[in-house]
Amino acid sequence: MQHHQFHFTFTNTEQTDGSGETDQPLLRIECAESRENISTKFATRVREGMDTADIEISLRYLRPSTETETGVLALTNSITGEYILECEGDTKPLPEFLQTARESVNHTDGRPQYTVEIRAPDEVMARFKTDLLRVYDGTGTLMRQDSLIPSDIEL
Repeated sequence: MQHHQFHFTFTNTEQTDGSGETDQPLLRIECAESRENISTKFATRVREGMDTADIEISLRYLRPSTETETGVLALTNSITGEYILECEGDTKPLPEFLQTARESVNHTDGRPQYTVEIRAPDEVMARFKTDLLRVYDGTGTLMRQDSLIPSDIEL
């Protein structure tokens, strides 16, 4: 799906139960199109029965320096390598987002995690937790220290 149809934002924490306590950071992907249009486009990219564990998320800065404030986020099918969607967004909150995810191990099974939310206007279409976020510089080099990569994943 095309960049201009979606944009992403990082939020350091999300409210979980109304108690004022926070859980994990949130990566929100928003689309201006209707749910029906998005569903039709997703149907061609997401195979039936595909599990959220089959979705890999990566972020690439648009310039070689991490000083840039814009990046491209990609969701891909880890089985086929096919892109599910790509979108541009602000990367300035990324370091704090990653730090919050790393600190979330107290609320999870011992692995840093975050929540991904895909939204149509006024409606959540998908929501899942993940522990993988690969971050690349503008030349395509993996920035391992700036990524969330579980220890059981081989690169």
